Amino acid sequence: MNKLVNCAHRALPETTREKLSAEALAELDASGKCLAFNLPTASGFHAMRAVERVIKSYLGLFFSQKEIQGWRNWGQYLKALEKATDGDQTLKPSQEAIALLRQIKDIYRNPVIHPDRVLSAEEADTLFHGTLAAINRIGFELSGNQQKLPGLGLLGMLRGQPVGAGAAALLGEAAA
Repeated sequence: MNKLVNCAHRALPETTREKLSAEALAELDASGKCLAFNLPTASGFHAMRAVERVIKSYLGLFFSQKEIQGWRNWGQYLKALEKATDGDQTLKPSQEAIALLRQIKDIYRNPVIHPDRVLSAEEADTLFHGTLAAINRIGFELSGNQQKLPGLGLLGMLRGQPVGAGAAALLGEAAA
């Protein structure tokens, strides 16, 4: 619980954390704190703010800042990323990143912005871990990698693969 309250961002590999802004990491930490103190909707809100900050950095790989500033919502961000997959450039957004972001947008982000929607603790936990998966994927690509992720952390754990060091530290386990 202490790690979730004080340093939730450490669930991400160091190589991913190095590519993220201090603001994105702070939002992820705020999400972890809210999750730990049973404030599920607040946790979800901060998780989505963290992802949005990461999305904007990710868009910077493919578009100018002037273009990015013209987009105001996740639908526009995703449409731009999908368009960038069609070009001739060698660096393209991955289908994996786009799919993870679309899932978060469709299932959580759009519904949760409405004041009558409240997340359960289970939904907030799922969103938090989904956020980690999306941010890790994008962080991997921000590092210049386009291949499959070598370690999938919590997502890999769900698939029965060894837990990455970042996720293991958050969970208080020894990394495999």
